Order: sequence, then structure tokens, then C-alpha cells
Amino acid sequence: MDIQAEKLDIIHWLSTLDDRRLISQLVSLKNSTTQNIQLSAEEKEAIDIALESVEDGRVLTHEEVMSKTKNKYPNLYNR
Repeated sequence: MDIQAEKLDIIHWLSTLDDRRLISQLVSLKNSTTQNIQLSAEEKEAIDIALESVEDGRVLTHEEVMSKTKNKYPNLYNR
């Protein structure tokens, strides 16, 4: 199902919904995801550095990170 069809399906579902509590939760979700998030200068700089690392290919796969973590902290995996 493409995104437009999913949206229409949700609209139809919402139009038949009578659960006030669920509607309230959906409104809260909508409001929380549309708020303008303010980042500090340090957070913006950290994001910029991370994006540059990705662009330069300085990244690890999840498997590589897990392997390095297991080697460095074996006591966390042998419980």
C-alpha cells in the first residue's frame, strides 16, 4: 500500500472513531511531532560533525559496532 492509500485509510478510520481517549492520544501525538524543536549550538555542531563523518565514509555497520563492543566489554555479554 502506498503512502497516499495509507493516509486515506487512516482518514477513513478516524472518521468512524468514537473513542474520545484514543482521539485525545492521537491529538497529543500530532502536537508532539509537529512542534518546532530547538537545538543548542553544541547539538547542531555535533549533528554537523556526524553528517560529515557519514559523507566521508567514517561509519560502522551495526554488526561491526556489536563486535567491537563485545570485544571491549565481554563482561556485559556473559551474564
